[in-house]
Amino acid sequence: MNKKLVALVGLSLLLPLAAQAKDDPWKVPPGFAARTPQAHAPDVAGPIVFTEPEFPLGTTINGLNLTTLNGTPIGATTVFGYLVNGTPSPDCTVAPGPPPQNFVNPPGMEGGAPGGQLTMDFGMDVSQVAFGFAFSCTPPETPSMTATAIDSGGGTVGSVTVPAIVTGANPFLENQLVLQPGPLFRRVRVDISASPNCVRFLLDNLAYPPLVTPVELQGFTVE
Repeated sequence: MNKKLVALVGLSLLLPLAAQAKDDPWKVPPGFAARTPQAHAPDVAGPIVFTEPEFPLGTTINGLNLTTLNGTPIGATTVFGYLVNGTPSPDCTVAPGPPPQNFVNPPGMEGGAPGGQLTMDFGMDVSQVAFGFAFSCTPPETPSMTATAIDSGGGTVGSVTVPAIVTGANPFLENQLVLQPGPLFRRVRVDISASPNCVRFLLDNLAYPPLVTPVELQGFTVE
């Protein structure tokens, strides 16, 4: 065998999994089987599952204005933003991510995790927001998402931090975040906490009033 080839093979075996997965952070680790894609919710106004015509693959999230869902007006324009270390960034798009898991069923909003921040301005007062999320890493990593509710005057009315966890036999850390602070709010800031080993995140199944659906969202029913 070519000595250079042997050296390269040996080097790849010594690299940590995070480095080997850099080109494909959502590659299913050995020992896990990818699940069959789940059926998405019916074509009604919510929750957002990112297969709607308003979210074609490749759509940049930062600066995205959402006025309809499946062609139905949603009541007020929702404006999305994405920043990395405080700077607006195009590195968050509608894209595939991990295989289907408990709380995500790609595609979804997929972007860089370390230093990442998502914002959602609903254009009207809402009472709750929920979404599923996953990270492209496994234990012992401990990434999390913190959602902060902000009212029309810019004041904070509530906040919740949810860690990503192992769910059953799924390959990647994930969870669901539900924010119901009590007072109404108009904007949500989602701060992403992750080490460099958790390269990417995916957010899916986004629900908030007035996106109403009879479909239960992983145990959280939008009413």
